[in-house]
Amino acid sequence: MKIDPETLLADLLEHAEQLRPRVAQLVEELQRVDAAVAALQAPAEPPASPSGGRGEIRERVLQAVVDSPGARLSEITRAAGVAPMTASSHLRALQEAGVVDVDNKRWTVRPS
Repeated sequence: MKIDPETLLADLLEHAEQLRPRVAQLVEELQRVDAAVAALQAPAEPPASPSGGRGEIRERVLQAVVDSPGARLSEITRAAGVAPMTASSHLRALQEAGVVDVDNKRWTVRPS
């Protein structure tokens, strides 16, 4: 039995296209799990860092929320100049500390 390479390639490409939505869904799920794990590992109070470590990053993330109430993670990430996972872990830590809230993926500063 002879296999036509072009037909085989076309079949593989079609199958790959059918799998694309599921792969995207799994990637999003993995990102949510990574963010949750990072939030659990983040200290409640960031250590002071003269060279600008966690404390400075957390301040930039918080400032992004203060400057743009109702911002989504992607907007906060851009404004703070950090990776999405970094912003997410700091937002979760700030949320656990009672500083920010999230509603429908939009972050706001919690009223005092």
